[in-house]
Amino acid sequence: METLSELTELYQKKAGKIITFVNFEFSVRPDGLPSLQDFYNFVVAKDSLKTGTPGASLIALKAHQTQVAMVFGTDASIAKYGWHVYSDDRSFFPPYDLTPYVRKQVLDGHPEIADALNELVDTFPGGGQEPTPQVVSECQKTWQGLNSRVDIDMMEPEEVALEYLVRHRLVEK
Repeated sequence: METLSELTELYQKKAGKIITFVNFEFSVRPDGLPSLQDFYNFVVAKDSLKTGTPGASLIALKAHQTQVAMVFGTDASIAKYGWHVYSDDRSFFPPYDLTPYVRKQVLDGHPEIADALNELVDTFPGGGQEPTPQVVSECQKTWQGLNSRVDIDMMEPEEVALEYLVRHRLVEK
């Protein structure tokens, strides 16, 4: 299974009886699990839903205490453990990519900043294209890899960023 639509079919087939872990806030937010279930037309059975604090789903996954869990698509643990993130094939979630923001006053005085930021954006999958589910998935994998260098390999964020910029020929070492 690759997509949330395919996962939906499994929830429907099993009457929602798949142990699922989400953080508490997501379980009750109007734009969270209730809307996701409506949008994809599935239900998590009440006795199969576990909730906890942010990050607890990662612990539950690692301990094999859940079958499905809500994670952030950029979590380093995904790369570390080879977990699968289902593609949001119907685009329920908006892209949550980081976006540079620079005040107009600064850009007016230093227009080269916009060019540099656009070059950086272009290094990521889809670089400036429409955020299709495939592009979003590929970007998440890029961020998983970068985050795992910091969280798992214990590198300094500045070192990981510099490696990335050098590899993409945006700066010289």
